[in-house]
Amino acid sequence: MILKENLNEKITGARDIYNLIVSILATENEVDQKKEHYWVIGTDTKGKVLYVELVTLGILDECTVHPREVFRLAIQKACKWMFLVHNHPSGDPEPSRQDERNHVRMVGVGDLVGIPVRDELIIGAGRYYSFLSTMVEEVDQ
Repeated sequence: MILKENLNEKITGARDIYNLIVSILATENEVDQKKEHYWVIGTDTKGKVLYVELVTLGILDECTVHPREVFRLAIQKACKWMFLVHNHPSGDPEPSRQDERNHVRMVGVGDLVGIPVRDELIIGAGRYYSFLSTMVEEVDQ
């Protein structure tokens, strides 16, 4: 489900991704906020956001995601870059082994189709993990 298209926002770093997704998550009802989500942000060559898509909405501690759904819209819109984001309703943004396996898979598919995954974030309570920087960062509230 496309949530936003053709935004005047640019992605310059992980904090921009975090702020964008947290603002979207805040608009959901409390029940859905407690479910794991998986979003894709597609950008052009300058980092301008072409779309934000909710690829899947899972349950409390998992959501199933497949490259076919992750890359479908990015290919149609001829994106230059992709950013992947999912949340951990537990509040702990540390990646699980499944998160790490999934990240490696998506990066490989992105390289294959020519739409590289620039970063993937896991959002927790006031913190996020960036696969690019391989660290958890606190967000000033």
